Amino acid sequence: MSTPLVSVIVPNYNYRRFLPERLESIFNQTFRDFEVILLDDCSTDDSCSLIESYRSNPHVAEIVYNETNSGSPFVQWEKGLTLARGKYVWIAEADDCASPTLLEKCVKALESPHDVVLAMVMSRSIDAHSADLGQCRYDDCPADGNTHIYIGRDFILNKMSHSNRCYNASMTVFRRSAWQSISVKDYMSMRYCGDWLFWLYIMRQGNVAVVQENLSMFRTHGNSTMDSARPNQAFTPEVWKIFHYNLTNYPDIPAPTANQMIYNMLRIYKRPKSHHLLPAKGVMSPDFDRFITERLPRYTLYWLYKHLLLPLHRPLANRPLRSIATISPR
Repeated sequence: MSTPLVSVIVPNYNYRRFLPERLESIFNQTFRDFEVILLDDCSTDDSCSLIESYRSNPHVAEIVYNETNSGSPFVQWEKGLTLARGKYVWIAEADDCASPTLLEKCVKALESPHDVVLAMVMSRSIDAHSADLGQCRYDDCPADGNTHIYIGRDFILNKMSHSNRCYNASMTVFRRSAWQSISVKDYMSMRYCGDWLFWLYIMRQGNVAVVQENLSMFRTHGNSTMDSARPNQAFTPEVWKIFHYNLTNYPDIPAPTANQMIYNMLRIYKRPKSHHLLPAKGVMSPDFDRFITERLPRYTLYWLYKHLLLPLHRPLANRPLRSIATISPR
């Protein structure tokens, strides 16, 4: 096969009921120069027989079945990336689906002369039966069809330091060379927030394009990895790791945002009822304990700041984010 421009990685675990809609939304893309890599992480719901029925599709380049479950979606991402041949990669999660022009719009942004390393679209939320639930609540821009390009560092400071603007892998297409340039792949040891750290590593290498159009359908069904972590907040240590990474690598994070992040980390140490959330040994970076210990004496000040001053300062928390270029939908 000739080398495709885009590699589409579909990691699946027990999503047989969603796979037909997902795969058809890929094979019906208006942009046609792509390969598909199908990965199954030892599903128990007969996903494999369905996947096998697509083996003869000319776009399918690889099908890989795990004999044991990997335990992490990001290990599967890495496996797919090592098999990918395209210049760009779309990790199309098995429980989502997409509009036919998602790849076309993202590739247009990535091929523009603006050093774009990652292009993302906006999303509609859908339920387990594909019923439309409306605009995804994490999107904060109008769906006007324009594509805005931002300096990667500015995007991180404004959109990625205290929360994950790339809330769903299916909404992004990125340069494979940016992944190849990542030297420390600690996101692979994470179970819940590895995608957030992954996007940070990608974005720091160039610019970010936001296609302001609802081209991804983000499915809410209550059985995702993150859904299972919410009752006991099992993702907290991983969020702390990312907060620590951002606070140490981006000292110019606006003070209101930085103080809120630090306060959220310290309050776990100060509340005995929350001690079950303390990170296990080896989860955090080596200097994390020192980082927390140095700030513990300021806990009361952070508490006062959060409850008395932060509401007044909150407008300062978001830095002005101005695009460096705009691509019209026509």
